[in-house]
Amino acid sequence: MSPSDHPNVRPRLCFLGPMVGRNPGFVVTQGERLSTHFEEAGYSVLAASPSPNRFRRLLDMIVTLLKEHRRIDVVIVHVYGGRSFVVEDIVSWIARRLDRGLVMSLHGGAMPEFMTSFPRWSDRVLRRAHALSAPSEYLSRAVRSRGFQCQVIPNVIDVREYPHRLRRRLSPRLLWLRKSINSTSSPSGNALSKRSTAGNQAAIACSPPQTTRKGNIL
Repeated sequence: MSPSDHPNVRPRLCFLGPMVGRNPGFVVTQGERLSTHFEEAGYSVLAASPSPNRFRRLLDMIVTLLKEHRRIDVVIVHVYGGRSFVVEDIVSWIARRLDRGLVMSLHGGAMPEFMTSFPRWSDRVLRRAHALSAPSEYLSRAVRSRGFQCQVIPNVIDVREYPHRLRRRLSPRLLWLRKSINSTSSPSGNALSKRSTAGNQAAIACSPPQTTRKGNIL
């Protein structure tokens, strides 16, 4: 029985990707946020893997798919490209071999460049997905240019983590970071260049913005 046969039955979901935010000091990823929200909404959810190590994460995902595939209807793979694309290639192949529904959620501003550098590999992997999504029109457009359909679904944030503050007067405080490199021509050439490079300094300029009488930032 599949959810498509019974529209009132919710699909059982499996989120695969770096769930490293569960470890102290790591950033919470979109896969973690989505899996948590779907679980709170009453869906059956599995998620892997919280391991910071890429190879242990791959092993955890493979074990989850092989061991729990009878409890899974749809696999959502979070795709980041780069070295992790090897992981995403393997788990997406297993998901399709197990005849599970496959959704790929693409992330990372470097994905378009990655797809250009490895067109055959990326096309072969993305072609496995029943649906593709991206958090921005920029990334979606890059995927569509390769002949795929890709829906834009913005990243999820928990608004409870950003309490509203009513400010009657706008007084923004800005921090400007600039890296300055001193370049000096000298007969000593490389030696002086290395010294000047080692002496790079970060200049921090903090200044209030210019405003009009009405308080608009110029």
